[in-house]
Amino acid sequence: MNIVFSTEALQHQFLRSWYNTLKAIGENAKAWQRNQSAFDMIDLEKPDMVVLTNANIKREILLALNQIDTDIKVVLYSTTLPESMVAACNPSLMIVPPDMPTHVAKNINHPNILVAQTSADLIEYSDGYYMDKAASDILVLVDRTTASNVQYLQQINGILALQPNLSVKCIGYRINTPLYVGQTSNIEVSCFLQSAKMVICYAAEMIPNCIINRAFCVTPYTQTFVPQFTNNDGLQASIDQFLSEYRQRRSLTKKARKKLLVNDTCFHRLVEIGEALGLSDWADKAKNTLPRYIT
Repeated sequence: MNIVFSTEALQHQFLRSWYNTLKAIGENAKAWQRNQSAFDMIDLEKPDMVVLTNANIKREILLALNQIDTDIKVVLYSTTLPESMVAACNPSLMIVPPDMPTHVAKNINHPNILVAQTSADLIEYSDGYYMDKAASDILVLVDRTTASNVQYLQQINGILALQPNLSVKCIGYRINTPLYVGQTSNIEVSCFLQSAKMVICYAAEMIPNCIINRAFCVTPYTQTFVPQFTNNDGLQASIDQFLSEYRQRRSLTKKARKKLLVNDTCFHRLVEIGEALGLSDWADKAKNTLPRYIT
């Protein structure tokens, strides 16, 4: 099956993870280059499926999908899009982010909707290893797609004021602090995760990737895998409780990782997407491929 993802689609971690997992199971997934027209893409790639976002729903792609005599499945990742535009591209499946406001979600009139739940990306984040230069007492992981991290840095600076001898490193998007290690590849992120005693994870979608790398983490987000803190005092209490307790950190992380591998990897998300699209063969391929990525 030929599956083409738009460049904009690959900017979303859920869709990029799906793209990489498709390639891992042997499907022919490709990226649609920005400088290629919709008509040329369809003519050259002959896709069975195209994966688009709001940004792609323009006159050209709609004309190409409607004028070319082909049965191309359209998968649309949408946050806010007028119903008329959704109807125009006639998607086989709509994928919506898990944090979409309820009042927005209620206004989406489509029979086949899938919520993009986060999962461990075993393709992009499974090759890390311990490195002395990446080692830290605390690794701070900030959402790499936003720059709204002032509150996070205030919390970290408050901790360092009380415990100045802690070794702290920060990974994220343009973090204005000397603790920032600079731009990092996904493999480097995995190495930092594996080399940290404790991770403070302010990026909700990265929590499963912390766990898959056996990194103990705490987070302000409500979820079922790792300890949660709700304010500065809660964060400080988590550090006081866990940083010196290696066995406790290891035990909690081992349990979370075991639970995650059963239901929440990129391969499990692939199966869910396949079921939503009526492509049951993806389940067998995912089951056979998953063990290769578990170390």
